[in-house]
Amino acid sequence: MLLHKSRIAYAAHRLAKSGILISTTVAALEAGFTKLPDRPDFIDLYQIVRTQAISWGWLVIIGASAFGAGCAYVQKFFGSPEIWDILHSLLDDLRKEVFSAAEYGNSPDFHRVTLFQCRCFKNKWHVCGILRALFRCEGNLLVPTVRSSHTSQETSTFFRVGDSEETCEGVAGRAWFKNGLVSVHGLPDLDADKSIIAQRDYSAQTFDSVDRIEKKMPRARSLLAVPIPKEGGPWGVLVFDSRNPANIGHERVEKLCGMLAKHLGKITDKIL
Repeated sequence: MLLHKSRIAYAAHRLAKSGILISTTVAALEAGFTKLPDRPDFIDLYQIVRTQAISWGWLVIIGASAFGAGCAYVQKFFGSPEIWDILHSLLDDLRKEVFSAAEYGNSPDFHRVTLFQCRCFKNKWHVCGILRALFRCEGNLLVPTVRSSHTSQETSTFFRVGDSEETCEGVAGRAWFKNGLVSVHGLPDLDADKSIIAQRDYSAQTFDSVDRIEKKMPRARSLLAVPIPKEGGPWGVLVFDSRNPANIGHERVEKLCGMLAKHLGKITDKIL
């Protein structure tokens, strides 16, 4: 799954926008044609258009309206690319503030900020999850939707959440369940030590499965997860990760996220 600048998402949004414009125009023209006065002295084309509009205008208007509604759903489903880019830039600025170059060095890929949304589907092709979403089922997955920088945008990571703390995977899942900040640091360096003992230690500290860690050795050595609120509970989770084993500064993150959390929830409603 490509998080930033997905060509499919951008193309779908643009096509849906054009589809809404076309459907609105067709419905308006067809409605206007049905009101044309009867002018026998006009050319045959005028009479043909008027007659067809009176006979079939209702069907064309219903079809155009249904097509426009479908395009509006697609547009909402993929989200606004312009606002999406604003959110990506916001996460970039947040990363620069938390992981300052003076303290962490100038390596964007080593220190990241990822926004996870709680929803039913992993991606746009997860049919069972999308059906759950259509039936307004409660979200059970934390799925990455936006990540800072222009690298590390390809990911298949997601975390399950549920009604008990044990079923909530990862630091992100625990933060979502507790609706509070969760932090771990000093994690094993799996680049240097790939032993099963190191993997189990990493698994225990990050509340993740050994199987997942074994399949894709994570490089982050410190993690900090902050829930993003909405009415009735958390909307998702903002996760800071770094290859530096030092504890990520809580005070700086809490201050910044406290100012941004409510706005993030409102912005994401426009794109996701």
